[in-house]
Amino acid sequence: MSQQRQPYDGIRIAERSNLLTGRLIGQMFADQGATVYVERADDYSADEHDEYLDRNKIAVAPSSLDDTHTMDVIIVDGSDQVPRLPGQTVLHVVAALPGDEVYGHLPDDCSEDLLNALVGFFTDMATTGKLLGRPVTYTPLPLCSIYAAVTGANLVAAALFDRQRTGQGRDLWTSRLAGGVSAIGSLAMKVEGLPEHLRPVDVTGGSPTSMTKEEFMQLIESAKNDPEKELWLEQQLIPLASPYETSDGRLVMPLGAINRRLCERLLKELGIYDKAIERGMVDVNPYRAENLKHRGKNLAEGVSLTFENSSWLAGELAEAFKQKTAAQWEQRLAGELKIAFGGLNSWQQWKESSAAHAAKIFAKVEGHSRPQIGRVGWIDSAQPYPPLQAMTRGQVEGSASRDLAQSSDQSPHHRPLEGVKVADFTNVIAGPNNGRMLAELGATVYKIDQINPLHSPTVMLEYPGESAAGKESLILDMETDQGREIMNKIVAQCDIVLANKMEAQWERMGLGRETLDKLKPGIIQLALGAHWGECADQPHHNYPGYDPVLQGVTGLMTRFGREGCPAMHGVASCVDYLCGYLGVWAGLAALYQSVVDRSALHGATTNDAQTNDAQSKPRPSDHAASSLAVAATLTQCLLQQSDEPASARGTEATGMTAGARVYQLSDGWIFAQADSDLSSDLQSLTRDAALAMLAERNVPAVPVQTCHEVSAIHEKNPTPTIHVERRGTDGYSANVFLATWFAAEEGKPLLSPHPPHQVGSDATNVLSELGYSESDIKNLIAGNIVGEPEFANSTRP
Repeated sequence: MSQQRQPYDGIRIAERSNLLTGRLIGQMFADQGATVYVERADDYSADEHDEYLDRNKIAVAPSSLDDTHTMDVIIVDGSDQVPRLPGQTVLHVVAALPGDEVYGHLPDDCSEDLLNALVGFFTDMATTGKLLGRPVTYTPLPLCSIYAAVTGANLVAAALFDRQRTGQGRDLWTSRLAGGVSAIGSLAMKVEGLPEHLRPVDVTGGSPTSMTKEEFMQLIESAKNDPEKELWLEQQLIPLASPYETSDGRLVMPLGAINRRLCERLLKELGIYDKAIERGMVDVNPYRAENLKHRGKNLAEGVSLTFENSSWLAGELAEAFKQKTAAQWEQRLAGELKIAFGGLNSWQQWKESSAAHAAKIFAKVEGHSRPQIGRVGWIDSAQPYPPLQAMTRGQVEGSASRDLAQSSDQSPHHRPLEGVKVADFTNVIAGPNNGRMLAELGATVYKIDQINPLHSPTVMLEYPGESAAGKESLILDMETDQGREIMNKIVAQCDIVLANKMEAQWERMGLGRETLDKLKPGIIQLALGAHWGECADQPHHNYPGYDPVLQGVTGLMTRFGREGCPAMHGVASCVDYLCGYLGVWAGLAALYQSVVDRSALHGATTNDAQTNDAQSKPRPSDHAASSLAVAATLTQCLLQQSDEPASARGTEATGMTAGARVYQLSDGWIFAQADSDLSSDLQSLTRDAALAMLAERNVPAVPVQTCHEVSAIHEKNPTPTIHVERRGTDGYSANVFLATWFAAEEGKPLLSPHPPHQVGSDATNVLSELGYSESDIKNLIAGNIVGEPEFANSTRP
């Protein structure tokens, strides 16, 4: 098969960054065809990270990049002004945005640990950590820098797309601290204005009523010291989202807690469903107010079960899973019944997984003996991609593909995706936050939900407090002809259709590739999967999954748990958000490919006259994708060849060295970048006193904050880098982190386009724009074709 043109062929990038964020951005563009230059001396000795971060790039002699007049993009560390031509884009990689009086003291190359501590990545991560007296657990994952790399790459990609329309480059900033903040919204969420039956609940079921407080505390104490008892406690608290042992001794991870259909399917297959109903549990629609009385025993809202019900269910599940091997369960549940389920692996087992290699989640790199994490996003129009290559030596040669010095009469759009339209059919966290990020970049996003949701109210109504920001929301019965007609009218005016669905689900929705070609030639089908990689020809391609399942599959849970008791590292921040943002990366690659290929885009113009001559040439729809498995793997990118030290692994992790670690004080925790252990000096001090003492000693140190603390602090005192507002309409509101991860001229954030509001509350406006009259809309609502806000007319029993 002949090699296709890659999305960023012809784009030239000068990578003058030494930070992980900047280097990873360069690698992402190089993997998609850009020519990326980095300066390397002849005697430069590459380490294990260099082999990964420098692949597909060209090493040039020192000072070769002093002259950047032929470069489309220049990536630099710090905020110092970089001269640029009108058609060039400069990306500044910083710790905090310019003018930040709270965080501006942080060096741009400051320790990853300082940033992780500040945004909550050392807390709020383990489901039962706080309950078991472990409120703080160190993580060696460079999450802030990885998130900043992906959001920074997305910002540059959007700017390059806009340059095709306006001819203008721009100055951009990506903040490592803000990158971390982009991943904690749901962990700090406090939604107000929901009716009682739709309000979020305690996912751990609360304290048991069948035992005294003293008995429950004894149970917790025993779990602290015994991994087997800790796992048992996890199962009792969250039975439908915890690991279980199978007949061959392996642990497996089912996920049925947040999806009514999957819960029913799982429990029926295991022979538990009828027993649960006989025991007094029910399976009724939690969106109907009259069913509030069933909370605590409603399987349709599996996250809200009482301790007594969840404990009984855990016992049944534990006994059932012992009847077969992990492989047998995986084949039956994930392969045949399409239930979110996976066997738990160590990181080493995942790196050796034949399925991961078949998918090219791990890929061979020509010139290196060891495989590496593969491409993190891919598009069909670039398939087959060329093999990944080790860095080559060369020199800066050739010229830019356009006149970068030419000044255009058009100004760049304030938000680079203005004029682009997106139909968003996603749910949970990864998909909706993909759509949210496209809206932050300027796209008009229509969020379309099914009138009878299968996911819990927490997923469908609390999470949108963040993920619905900037979108137009409506609810449809897409199983009816009239509902499908409305859906098709929306899709027909869009440039991207987004869903976290498997291929068969796209077809059932009427949004398969052939149908999309008829609705809108050239439209981009942007998909998020669970186990996908660049290559679809692999055994787990059609397995479903959620964040916790993929944390188990990819080794994250064994990294953060104890032997025999794996632990999740944040239900959203490790995997879900990153998957969504990688999906944006893939979608933008397809969008850029389409405009460069002279495809007609709704509302888009270009300064390339030849593009307009080709408007009449229809282009087939494209397919862009990324996955939870890729996201979970990318978080561990610096651990591909060597493991972290024992002090940085497991539930008792403190840091990478004896001195650079988290410290418990009399009133809280800090992280200090010290040369030796300071525990004896610090343990009796308050947090403020310890930070003051360390400042006098010139030891970098910051408080360890929870995600809720970060939100509360910066709702009262916003900074350029962390800005929180309580936003909403019509009585519905949420504390929202504004989009400081996207900053443009003078380092000023783009912020968020408009606040979140009730799910489904934009139906009248959207339908009016489609040509429906006021009476038409009333009839559609009365006939349950169009849903009322917050699924008030959901018809499922």
